[in-house]
Amino acid sequence: MRGQAAEDYIRATLTLSEAGRRVSTSTLAEHLGVKPSSVTAMVKRLSQQRPRLVDYQSHQGIRLTPAGTRIALDMVRRHRLIEQFLVTALEYRWDEVHDEAHRLEHCVSPMFVDRIDRLLQHPKVDPHGRPIPRENGQMTAPNEHPLSEVQVGTVVRVSSVRAKGAEFLQYLARIGLGLNASLEVIEADSVAGVWRIEVGSSGDQRQHVISAVTADKVFVSEAD
Repeated sequence: MRGQAAEDYIRATLTLSEAGRRVSTSTLAEHLGVKPSSVTAMVKRLSQQRPRLVDYQSHQGIRLTPAGTRIALDMVRRHRLIEQFLVTALEYRWDEVHDEAHRLEHCVSPMFVDRIDRLLQHPKVDPHGRPIPRENGQMTAPNEHPLSEVQVGTVVRVSSVRAKGAEFLQYLARIGLGLNASLEVIEADSVAGVWRIEVGSSGDQRQHVISAVTADKVFVSEAD
């Protein structure tokens, strides 16, 4: 029987893994804010359950099994649907929803999650633009890339934000970098680590200088 901590470990492993690569215990510990020894103890436990939820090999890292992947995708679905519900129905801001959804995702029933999905007419993304897995676990990867990879003179729109910190999201809102915001890259200095962008549509543009950290966490797609 799994609990909230186990679900957090499983979902974090999915978040940190790329193309099926193993996740190191140190990376998982840093992400969750726990000691590496705590990670090792938990993943050993998850690897011994039946069915096994993770494949763990000492000094080689952690990889989810098919059973673990199903659970992780279900947790991602719960979290992102609840976030979207909080914004749409209860008028939360996008910087207020992460912690609230994290508390709720572990205690609501599958019926509750499905009712939210229907009420919101099956949203494809959450308030931060991240894709919401369908009930069968399928999730479409968006066609997007970091703002840091955009060429000077290119006009793009914000498609998602890969960050959950409230202060960072508040900062993006202050400079107009919400979802679907239009922007043009005016200057990109990867050596100095600064980007100058112009945000807004015709007649209402404002220029801002952003850091490399911001440019890496804001993802964009082609402007319509």
